[in-house]
Amino acid sequence: MSLEQKLRIRLIFLNGTVKEIDPKLKLDPINSINYCLLNSDKYKINKLNNIVIYLNDTKNNNLSILHNLVNPITIYPLQKPFILVTYVKTNDSSDPTSYVECGEVIDWDGISRSNRCFDFGYPIWINSTIQLNTNSKFGFIRFVQVFEEDLVWYYVQYSIDDNGNLTNLTEYTDLTQSCKIILRGFL
Repeated sequence: MSLEQKLRIRLIFLNGTVKEIDPKLKLDPINSINYCLLNSDKYKINKLNNIVIYLNDTKNNNLSILHNLVNPITIYPLQKPFILVTYVKTNDSSDPTSYVECGEVIDWDGISRSNRCFDFGYPIWINSTIQLNTNSKFGFIRFVQVFEEDLVWYYVQYSIDDNGNLTNLTEYTDLTQSCKIILRGFL
């Protein structure tokens, strides 16, 4: 399902005022896949921003076909006045396993402050998750699920400075090894 190729962001403040942001993102027109909703059941996409939709199937008289859709663009609130917008880049829009997740930090005026692709050596957008820190000053952690000899989870922590620069605080770290080390101290 394709959508209008325009990203609209609105900030709603506690006093009820609304500010619309018109981000000047440089999303490659070739990667118009960002403005599509992808069927996560068909492509086995593991994302937390699924949209569940019920559609009427008049041909088969079925009123509740469940579609689990994923939007490649995700918006995360960071420390004031910054927002992280994640999106994908690819050379083959028909293959979600080739999608590389990228992120751009914009300010509340829609100006890009920094951007980067979250590269792990090969594309793994379909099995990645971003978790914001409860204290927005400490940024976020990106988790990546990789099938090597066994299923392995890696993580890397990112922070955003006062100018909106996105930097990684750690390199990709094997979460399974980290957990084994932590658990040894408790057993």
